[in-house]
Amino acid sequence: MKKSVIISLFVTVVATLFACNNNESSRSPLVFVAPTFNPAEEVSMDAQVEANEILTEISEPKTSKALSLYDKYYGGGFMDEDGNLTIMVKGDTSFGPKIIGKKNSVKVKYQKCKYSLAELNAIVDTLNDYAIHNSNGVKANMSAWGVSEEDNIVEVYLYDTSYAAVQEFKENVSNSKAIIFLQGVEFVEETSYLYAGAKLSKAPITDTTTMEPVYGSYAFRAREKFGTHRVGMVTAAHVLSVNDSAYMAYDGVGVCTQSVLAGSIDGAFVVVSDTTNFTPSNYLSGAYPDCLSISTSLPGTGTIINMRGATSGHTSGSIKKTNYTIVTPSGVTLTNLTAASYGSAQGDSGGIIYTYVSSTSTRYTVGVHRGLYGSYKVFSKASNVLSTLNLERY
Repeated sequence: MKKSVIISLFVTVVATLFACNNNESSRSPLVFVAPTFNPAEEVSMDAQVEANEILTEISEPKTSKALSLYDKYYGGGFMDEDGNLTIMVKGDTSFGPKIIGKKNSVKVKYQKCKYSLAELNAIVDTLNDYAIHNSNGVKANMSAWGVSEEDNIVEVYLYDTSYAAVQEFKENVSNSKAIIFLQGVEFVEETSYLYAGAKLSKAPITDTTTMEPVYGSYAFRAREKFGTHRVGMVTAAHVLSVNDSAYMAYDGVGVCTQSVLAGSIDGAFVVVSDTTNFTPSNYLSGAYPDCLSISTSLPGTGTIINMRGATSGHTSGSIKKTNYTIVTPSGVTLTNLTAASYGSAQGDSGGIIYTYVSSTSTRYTVGVHRGLYGSYKVFSKASNVLSTLNLERY
């Protein structure tokens, strides 16, 4: 009896728990939907598929001519929920169609802007480099920064936005006119305490437990690309450190073998040691037979995305910024994150971010939820997590 309860609780927190292909166990998956989960349905990005394909083509120029157009004139792009695309063009908007190149059926608006996306990204690179290599008062005042493609600027969040503090930033970091300064806030990491049942916990629940263990969420299953190709689950590094054990109520699930809070990721890998009772899978928690694709995706600004976490269950929103940098409460600079608008709460850290194309019933692996920064929710790109940790989806 105790074992069945434990397994049911485990399904609640894991974004993907049981087998999702014909090669795995034929056991019927146990499905447990926590009563506190948001019952909202998944939101599809079907109308935005072609717009995303166009933005991907633009961001990966194949010829020297395309690269030149990108560097000189392309100011960024974003879409609305209907898939209508806005392409920002530096200078003469007549270069807009040349930037896109191929014909398409998407409604495109070309909007004149002052800076190319390459110029804005270069400013972010300068800020990243300064924050990574300095530990002075200027760096300590830097909270977060990133490119706003919709506004064609670089937003910089400072804890102290006084005239003197801004001037000190301009003198030491960058004096670019493309930068606007905004009020910074503390970043909130969304681990949590155990309330109704065990999730991804760092300590077991026992008959003598008096303190509620901190928990987070799982993102997706993966396996090591080298060696013995051990299987496991990905979560956030601020949830588990190397050698931390992951528990579900009374039982141990596995041990964290990698945990990286640096560069462009907040990611960790838990090798599942008890695959008999805890089988990594691509099913979404509480949504069987909804299955997560092993393909990753880098959707553009405006794309509709979904999140599943241990506390919130399912929420949805859209991407606001695709090149975002934050400084964590411990002073670590994390670059090339994505900022979005979906809902989340304490305990959702490490949860899965994905896009849903209902026409093909495909759910692309997009990211690993990190936490809250002001009005934004922030996540690490799944492709960056996988490459840094030498993992692969399967």
